[in-house]
Amino acid sequence: MLWSLTTNCIKFTSADIETAKGTGPFSTLTFDLDITVEPVGSANSMAPTHRVLDRFPRGKLVECGGIWKKQNKETGAD
Repeated sequence: MLWSLTTNCIKFTSADIETAKGTGPFSTLTFDLDITVEPVGSANSMAPTHRVLDRFPRGKLVECGGIWKKQNKETGAD
C-alpha cells in the first residue's frame, strides 16, 4: 500500500506576507480542508494577522481560525 503525506502549508500571493492572501491544505485526523487566508487590518499588536476561512459545500466562506505573528525569544526573529 502506498501512503501519501500531506503537509499543512499556506502559499501566499506575495513575499509581503503581512498584507498577502493565501491558500493551502490543512489536514488533521478529523478534518481535510482547503483553506483560504485573508489579512486582518488591526492596530492591536495582539490581534491575529490573518483570518483562516473554509468553504462550506454550498459555497459560503466560514471563519475557522486565525494566524498570529510570533517572535522567537532566543533570536528575536519573526
